Amino acid sequence: MKKSKGPTADEKQQVLDAHLRGDDWSLVAQHNGMSYATAWRKVTAEILDALEKYLDENCQYTLREMKSFIEADINGTNISVQTISRHILGMLYTVKQVRIEPAACNNDVNKQKRREFALKLKQHQTKGDYI
Repeated sequence: MKKSKGPTADEKQQVLDAHLRGDDWSLVAQHNGMSYATAWRKVTAEILDALEKYLDENCQYTLREMKSFIEADINGTNISVQTISRHILGMLYTVKQVRIEPAACNNDVNKQKRREFALKLKQHQTKGDYI
């Protein structure tokens, strides 16, 4: 029987279990025919799905909050805030501060005030006044 492409979930779990026991996980990966890079990868598809779920739930979660959620939801996971940030950027999310625009910003009264200011400014400029 031909082996499927890539390691199975059981093989990945064996490597993770070896790591959690303090055994040589790289040796377990090697005996399962798994590359070192695959075995060393901390961020799994499960973690990426969880990150996306957290962001869809509330886009204002901080990276530290998401780190604590992942540690609570996925047993044995300890990834850095920088790793979370890097993977969120890879998912085309940004970690910039969310800007909430107040409702009063563009109401009709403020638009009229800005229009009047702009007209007066133009009048001063045409007169040659220094501003």
